Amino acid sequence: IEDCYCECISDLDEDDICDENDNCPDEYNPNQEDSNDDGIGDACDQTSLNENISNRKLIKVVDILGREVRELNKYTLLFYVYDNGEIIPNYIIK
Repeated sequence: IEDCYCECISDLDEDDICDENDNCPDEYNPNQEDSNDDGIGDACDQTSLNENISNRKLIKVVDILGREVRELNKYTLLFYVYDNGEIIPNYIIK
């Protein structure tokens, strides 16, 4: 609800989105991101991070030059590439 000056009457998280339109009224989230389109903003959606981690699949493992690695060797820096776009570096010591 806005007042006569088009300012929110209630904006608990001060993100310039009125609470009745805010998909996460308790957390600052001015862009209103909702990656899984469940109506709950990513800032408040406790399961979104865990869902992305548990649903990701390893596509390939590459070395520092981007070559696909099929055999793990000692003292190698590898990058694990997942289908969600995540890339995780890993250093093999043993």
